[in-house]
Amino acid sequence: DRFGPLTFAEGKPMDVAPHPHIGLQTVTWLLEGEVAHDDSLGCASVLRPGGVNVMTAGGGIAHAEQTPRDNTGRLNGIQLWVALPDRDRQMAAHFEHVLEVPSVESRAGIVRPFAGTFDDATVAASYYSPLIGAEVQVHAGHELEIPLEAQFEHALLVLSGDCAVDGQPLESGLLYYLGTTRTCVGMESRSGARVLLIGGPPFS
Repeated sequence: DRFGPLTFAEGKPMDVAPHPHIGLQTVTWLLEGEVAHDDSLGCASVLRPGGVNVMTAGGGIAHAEQTPRDNTGRLNGIQLWVALPDRDRQMAAHFEHVLEVPSVESRAGIVRPFAGTFDDATVAASYYSPLIGAEVQVHAGHELEIPLEAQFEHALLVLSGDCAVDGQPLESGLLYYLGTTRTCVGMESRSGARVLLIGGPPFS
């Protein structure tokens, strides 16, 4: 789910009433703004950019998400749904709020993994299958080469700015499938870009 970017002066642009989930994980990542989470386990948190919320529904959980009273007047982010493997689908539900994920910086950009491991940087949240989820920031006028797990399939989504891969400009709002067997991908940007990278074992 890609929500935003938007600005507001009043009201709650995110106001999702309590609802149930089962057998999956919701992974919420923000570029701007705040999201308040509370659930049937009694967990509550306010997510801000740089952190991640990982809710493992397992055998069942209900939660609500809304814009908190104290906010910056912006909302911009994504939420991924990750299917739990059969062996874990009925596990006890739990919620994890990571205040700040690790980052891997270079001259050409920054990679912030919020799921799995990138270049030995691992987010402090529980995932139950091998995968990668990261925001890639490409600095203006640079090309950033990202190593990939060859056995994974990967996809890219432009979150902001301009980005090209293999000489092909990427359009916003489209999910680009990279397939399998790739060991790296080069992203270049004229004015700077933020790109979502996701990947994991191919569907069988």
